[in-house]
Amino acid sequence: RILGPEPVIGLSVSDSAEAATADPEVVDYAGIGAVFSTGTKVDAGAAIGPERVRELRAQVAMPSVAIGGINACNAPELRGTGVEGIAVVSAIAGADDPAAAARELRAAFGLDG
Repeated sequence: RILGPEPVIGLSVSDSAEAATADPEVVDYAGIGAVFSTGTKVDAGAAIGPERVRELRAQVAMPSVAIGGINACNAPELRGTGVEGIAVVSAIAGADDPAAAARELRAAFGLDG
């Protein structure tokens, strides 16, 4: 009732045990990470890196995004990992021009071209 008629629910995944709980009957997408070190979420745990993102993405049967410490410089490392997108906070919220930062991230990840 609180979420409305069509909620979108995600599950954070950082290891195989968590990936095993990613039930598409319960959640809509998986957020895999923290990929890189991040100061946004202090309890994010150790960075897992792009290769581990690839491995965990292969274990979940739902759309997934990489999350944690992603910026325009390291976003290209996530191409080919199988994730459908990236989730960021600091790289956009901390930018002088958030719209330009978002465009730069999209291009770096390969969503524009």
